[in-house]
This record gives sequence, structure tokens and C-alpha cells, in this order.
Amino acid sequence: MLLDRLFRPRPALSAGRALYLRAVDQSRTPSLYADLGAPDTLEGRFEIYSLHVVLLLDRLRGPFGEKGG
Repeated sequence: MLLDRLFRPRPALSAGRALYLRAVDQSRTPSLYADLGAPDTLEGRFEIYSLHVVLLLDRLRGPFGEKGG
């Protein structure tokens, strides 16, 4: 019983990893740096990644935010 709980699939964990990977992929889009002028530095890449994560979290909250309507 204990081992079943330990090794069972965790859908929330795999969904979180997938969302993380998508945010990283989107923040590495070359046109953000070449065409839109985002600085291609460590700080600039962190800012673009942070922007993607904030937008993702806002989208996950839904249209009414945390208040729920």
C-alpha cells in the first residue's frame, strides 16, 4: 500500500513540468531578442522568462482572477 502511493503517477507534477518547459521554450524565441530588442544578456533572458511565467500564471487564474467572479 505504501509503495503504491509512493510510485503512483502524479498528473499535476507532469503538467507543471510541461508548463515550465513551454515557458522556457517561449522565452528563448530568437525574435524576442533580434526583432523586439530584448537584451540578450543574463538579466534580459531572466526578464523575458519572468514575463512568460507571469502571463502563464495570469492565464491559469482564469478570466476573473483569484476572486472567482
